Amino acid sequence: MCIRDSNHKGLWHSLRHTLKGSRARRNWLHANRLRFLGIPTARAVAYIDEWRGPLLWQSYFVMRFVAGTPVSSIFRNEETSDAQKQRIHEQIVSLLHTMAGHGISHAEQTPPNASGRLNGVQLWIALPDAARNMEPSFSGIAETPVFEPRGGLVRVFAGSLGGVRSPAPYFSPLAGADVQVHPTSEAEIELADGTALRLTQETEYPAAGLVRLRIGLDQPRRMNLRLRIPAWSRRTGAAVNGEIHYDDTRRRLTLLPAEPLQSEMRYTLTLKGGKNGAKGLSGYGLQEDYSVDFDTASEHAGPSVVATYPIHEDRGVPPRCAMLLKWP
Repeated sequence: MCIRDSNHKGLWHSLRHTLKGSRARRNWLHANRLRFLGIPTARAVAYIDEWRGPLLWQSYFVMRFVAGTPVSSIFRNEETSDAQKQRIHEQIVSLLHTMAGHGISHAEQTPPNASGRLNGVQLWIALPDAARNMEPSFSGIAETPVFEPRGGLVRVFAGSLGGVRSPAPYFSPLAGADVQVHPTSEAEIELADGTALRLTQETEYPAAGLVRLRIGLDQPRRMNLRLRIPAWSRRTGAAVNGEIHYDDTRRRLTLLPAEPLQSEMRYTLTLKGGKNGAKGLSGYGLQEDYSVDFDTASEHAGPSVVATYPIHEDRGVPPRCAMLLKWP
């Protein structure tokens, strides 16, 4: 037998589990549900709740012990062949797909002592309506297609990129790839619509720890960009092309983009706050991010008046005043 206990962690912890039920009880219910659905699961024997007055204080989950070798040990074992690793990987992914087909999800939490090194990637894409009710399935890929543009190497694991297509089935238009850019090099990748994506890496590593990445397109295009900051990075910054000017007299900060904004496009301008955000001359920083969303007009839109003097229905205007009309 195997017994797992859920310890008391304070009054509020006990009160919360008193209201929603013990973790041991939920484990017992989930284990029986998995067995009912035909998913191999160690048999749940019992759960025990310990009460102190009206509060649930501690709980125990009892299940049958199943001997085995941890998967991590199998993968680290040099005697395990690549074929065996691939078969085990397929079994794990098949199990997760089967659970997902029954509406069961799993949670992953990064341990606090993680190094920050990324050893794998998962893309969870919601199925379109036409394929949402399909039977759970699994497809394994023995080899990931690779192409080598000048200055880098690209592994395409989903969709197609640079004229290379992954054999993995997918139901939504997407492209997933692992792109490696050689030090002090530039790699150019052609996207599905013909746009050329340029990735440039400037670094002094290993002589120094500075790494600078530049991302550019050969033509304007709307895109979402999310950066993963490694845990080992002590100072990280991101910037868009443009110049920043500060007028001390008027206390005005101006950002001049290097290229004109696109017409009929939605933009977000964010002034970063927090510990590493914007600070005033006094040294005090902005407490939180301040963002402004705005839409640009059509290229064919006529001029619009944004300010006038006198204003509409103004009174007491001097007879010799200067008339003002202001355009953006």
